[in-house]
Amino acid sequence: MKKLALIALVLALAGSALPAAAAELGKTFFQGKTIVLNDDGTWKNADETSATPVTPAATPVASGQEVCNTAKLVPVKYCVDSGYWVQAEKPTPDYETFYNNTNGSLYFGLITEGLPLTKDFFRNSILDNAGAVAKGGRDGVKVIEDKTIQIGPDTWNYLEYSIDIDGMVFRYSNYYTSIGDKGSIQVLFFTLDTVFETYRKDMEKVANSVAIVY
Repeated sequence: MKKLALIALVLALAGSALPAAAAELGKTFFQGKTIVLNDDGTWKNADETSATPVTPAATPVASGQEVCNTAKLVPVKYCVDSGYWVQAEKPTPDYETFYNNTNGSLYFGLITEGLPLTKDFFRNSILDNAGAVAKGGRDGVKVIEDKTIQIGPDTWNYLEYSIDIDGMVFRYSNYYTSIGDKGSIQVLFFTLDTVFETYRKDMEKVANSVAIVY
């Protein structure tokens, strides 16, 4: 499992001091600014080193139009409101697709893997990722919900958890499953803990559109 993906996302939001020598790993778009992620787990504002900021990969079309897509690596379909979700540059190559909402305060991405993963391995990898950057390590990851759910005819695993990074608490909503021998997928949402409930319906609307294509 590509554990770096979630770590990079967390660091893109939380931030830390930037050493002088760090190789660029990828970029993400956060609150109107392009953030450069480095291979040592640090980040910086792209505007600090480049006169030409990178823009998101796509912009929304007509407000309220539902757009459905199928993941490339695994047979999973999902739908988004193009007037609410903006497709953004992927923070790392591990993400098949990545979005933020129109005011840049809620994030959503698909992480796909060509290998099927057991539930225990999947769950532990997710929590290890979070613990790698959380205050208190793995013990600092607060699991809020851990259950199986039905989305249409399909059974998914659901993990909701929060972590404290430098006094900022982020909360994650993670739907994950393996699809036979086709591979595995995470449907991941995150925002600040203080506004998570405000956005729960927006997250669930996308999650409820997800379908495994048999």
